[in-house]
Amino acid sequence: MVPPEFLKRPANIYAHESMDIMFQCEVTGSPAPTVKWVKNGDAVIPSDYFKIINEHNLQVLGLVKSDEGFYQCLAENDAGNMQSSAQLIILEHGSRGVANPTGPTPSAPRDVVASLVSTRFIKLTWRPPAEPNGEDLTYSVYFNQEGTNRERILNTSRPGEMQVTIQNLMPDSKYKFRVVAHNKNGLGESSAVLKVATQGEVQVPGPAPNLQAVSTTPTSVTLSWDTPLTGNGDVLTYKVYYMEKGLDLEQVRPSVMGGGVRWPYMLK
Repeated sequence: MVPPEFLKRPANIYAHESMDIMFQCEVTGSPAPTVKWVKNGDAVIPSDYFKIINEHNLQVLGLVKSDEGFYQCLAENDAGNMQSSAQLIILEHGSRGVANPTGPTPSAPRDVVASLVSTRFIKLTWRPPAEPNGEDLTYSVYFNQEGTNRERILNTSRPGEMQVTIQNLMPDSKYKFRVVAHNKNGLGESSAVLKVATQGEVQVPGPAPNLQAVSTTPTSVTLSWDTPLTGNGDVLTYKVYYMEKGLDLEQVRPSVMGGGVRWPYMLK
């Protein structure tokens, strides 16, 4: 048995509101340590905006001022425990190397439209500002799901590009979007808010409920589950996805024919 040891400790992060950040925390030990995150002494509860990535790293989406504070990575196994902390500092625009405007900034981008709407992504396009006040403009798209106060940001990939695709959205949900142009003097005016709803995902089954796993031999596990409550038609097949703890690669087993009420499945 080996107590936890840090391979990579979380580092201090300086960021602006609406950005996404990730604290990295890599640990080793035997048995494999479990990792928990604490912010200012309170446990971090995973949610749509606080996500545990690769079992150890903490991702925070759409920063708000209240996210600022001290974050601790706590690693523990049967042989002992360790902890390491880092600070998240929310910057004001104009600090930490972001210059205050020294000249005119762009006016608002024009005619922001959703040119393509799907169940989980939306493509936005727009026209340049009437008063760019410079060349090689870049753009930032701010967006949030209706009913939340966390506004996220997505930047265009190159100067002059006037379209962006926002992915990993929720089906049948309403979102708000606005676009801001940047020139060498800083952030310009914001466009009007555009409200768009993603399409409903009506052609796929719901989740398979009551998933259970029983270890039957040292090298095999038997899985069982019930038929989805919402099938949207007959279920044709099931696929079983699994991942070894501590690895990033998810594997998939061959399809299992659908149609039954309770399915036993041997995983070796």
